[in-house]
Amino acid sequence: MVALTSLAERRAEREDADAYLEAATSRSDVPVPAPRSADGS
Repeated sequence: MVALTSLAERRAEREDADAYLEAATSRSDVPVPAPRSADGS
């Protein structure tokens, strides 16, 4: 149950971030960070 809760929280955070980035790409006044590489840098 704890694992499912953790996964659900991470999914919600990822969806929030995706929604923010999608909205930010349609606006020019919001800076959009560069994507991270696979090694996290």
